[in-house]
Amino acid sequence: MVEEKAVRKLSYRGYPLQRQGTENGIIYYGDVTSPYIVQMRIAKTEKLKDLSVSKVVEIKLLMTNTSIKSRDRVVNKATREGLYEAIDLAATWLDRHLKK
Repeated sequence: MVEEKAVRKLSYRGYPLQRQGTENGIIYYGDVTSPYIVQMRIAKTEKLKDLSVSKVVEIKLLMTNTSIKSRDRVVNKATREGLYEAIDLAATWLDRHLKK
């Protein structure tokens, strides 16, 4: 019998964080079954010793309704310096739009 490892999921302010692949620098924030989700793309990184740190992050609040054209799903977009500022803005957007 094979033992299953417990997978710990990342979350911030109650919403899940999930990275899409490892090379493209895209992070999804929010629940895919809800009406809105945030896509964050790391546009610029900076080396800090042997670590790659995000410098510029592009953020998009998207509707998850697949019957709408993808270009029309974008509700809000912004650019922030650093991942923390981007995730903090994304959490505010989700809080506001999911309460409607």
